[in-house]
Amino acid sequence: MKKILCFLLCCSVIICSGCSKAPSPNDNTQSLISADSSEIAETDSVTNTSSSKKQTSTSSVASSLKKPSQESSSKSNSTQSKPYSEASSTVSKVQNNSGGTAMTTFTDYVSLLFADLKIGDKVFVDIKPYIYGNFKITEDVGFENGYSVLDLGDKSAVRFYDTHNSWQEKFKPGSLISHKGFTGYCDFETLSKKPCVNGTYPANTLESVEHAIRLGYKIIEVDISVTGDGTWVLAHETNTIFHEPTSRPLRNLTYSELKAMPIYRNWKGGGCWEFSEHIATEYTPTLDEVLALCAKNDVFIYLDAKWVNNYDYTEKEMDDLAQMIRKHKMERRCAAYGACLTPLIKRIPEIIAAFSSMPAKDEKTSALLLSTYENYVIDIPHIKINEFASFTKKYNVPLTIWLSDDYREIDNIFSLGADYVMTDFCLENPNLSDYKTIHSFNFDDFAKKGKDYSLLLSFKNLGLHPGDMVVLSAKSSDTAKDGAYLRVATESSPTVRFAERELKNCDNICYVVNDKFEYDITASVITNGMNITDLSLKIMRESARGEK
Repeated sequence: MKKILCFLLCCSVIICSGCSKAPSPNDNTQSLISADSSEIAETDSVTNTSSSKKQTSTSSVASSLKKPSQESSSKSNSTQSKPYSEASSTVSKVQNNSGGTAMTTFTDYVSLLFADLKIGDKVFVDIKPYIYGNFKITEDVGFENGYSVLDLGDKSAVRFYDTHNSWQEKFKPGSLISHKGFTGYCDFETLSKKPCVNGTYPANTLESVEHAIRLGYKIIEVDISVTGDGTWVLAHETNTIFHEPTSRPLRNLTYSELKAMPIYRNWKGGGCWEFSEHIATEYTPTLDEVLALCAKNDVFIYLDAKWVNNYDYTEKEMDDLAQMIRKHKMERRCAAYGACLTPLIKRIPEIIAAFSSMPAKDEKTSALLLSTYENYVIDIPHIKINEFASFTKKYNVPLTIWLSDDYREIDNIFSLGADYVMTDFCLENPNLSDYKTIHSFNFDDFAKKGKDYSLLLSFKNLGLHPGDMVVLSAKSSDTAKDGAYLRVATESSPTVRFAERELKNCDNICYVVNDKFEYDITASVITNGMNITDLSLKIMRESARGEK
């Protein structure tokens, strides 16, 4: 009965709601044609959280098959829909994309619906301009998806890809993602009281992104928004709270006006670094500038479009964003999150889709749904890792955790099954080639108590500056023990910030100096009875921008 109903629907010139068209090598048109937006409930709906991150949930598409809506005037006439009565019903054998086993190709929905297909069969579907690509026959998955699942009665055809996740191809599990560029330090207590940005570099600036690249980060997260004249910029809020002297909505400003507003700095000396003549020139950069920088340095970028104060983005703004990503050839090196997730997937199917919830109620359906995207990742806060780790490992889904600025916590997060962790200032095998050593210490400089070691670093006597890197290294001849760790901290600070890591996971740790407190710094090695064979500490200063 279902098949008869589907047949009648097809004869009425209708098509599966929102099914996607994967890009053909010879097709330069928009890759995915969806049903009218009023008829589609987005797969990934986003809500605000206290950390300004968004949580997604899945709502189903209307169950009836719908005729696709008309495309925008910019769409080529060659991609306009043809009724099924005009479509070919040819069924033939073709080679798959990798030149392997022959697959059956279907050029109309009726032939696919009535074909004798078994669970697990793979087919090639070419119903131009709606559906194009490899599909796998599965059991009825029990949900209606707006992009890549075809309803075949008691079966479904789910689009699949031979290669998943460009992150997995390039980055091994255990990689860190730089949050808002490399800010180096964030005093959250002060940040909550007044609009200030404490860090090695202000967040979401060209300087912070450049610094992250210099330190060796290969995945960089930034927040994005739009000005009144439609310019995509790096901005955590949709107003100028991080600028001075006033706070105004970005929608009320042109980009030239925003660029002229200095980013608010709460540094001593009225907003400039002591060791650099250039840092005080930061401005709000365009996303175009940042994409160009990332493309030049082969860096992946993580885009988080904010939903603040019911800030809505227009179709043109999303078209411009997609065009900008394609211009810099960042399609498979760009992850979409938050408010830009669903709109960008519709425009760039190969983009990395970052979901912050299970796409469906059960594991099997969630895994099938994720497999319809060419690149995807689950992105959740660290407190939820136990809810997702078993699922992501079972189905080989990359798992990203935000946000941790604690080395020991990061090590634990990785041990629980995370693949990537987003951080403000933790470093993994940092590239310090742009740093020079200004002070060095060895075994003889450390005070010893039992088998433990400590060294007090005088902030004033050593002339420590914001952005200096303290690198503590230790080696042992013993097997690493739990409870033996390296630690660098400003112990007397009202808000204790420190870097700490167990020796079994590393032999060095980096701490970024901040000028918020100007307190002395203690570096220590808690050995838990281990014999330390080598111990050293370096204070390093970035030389890429010169000194006064």
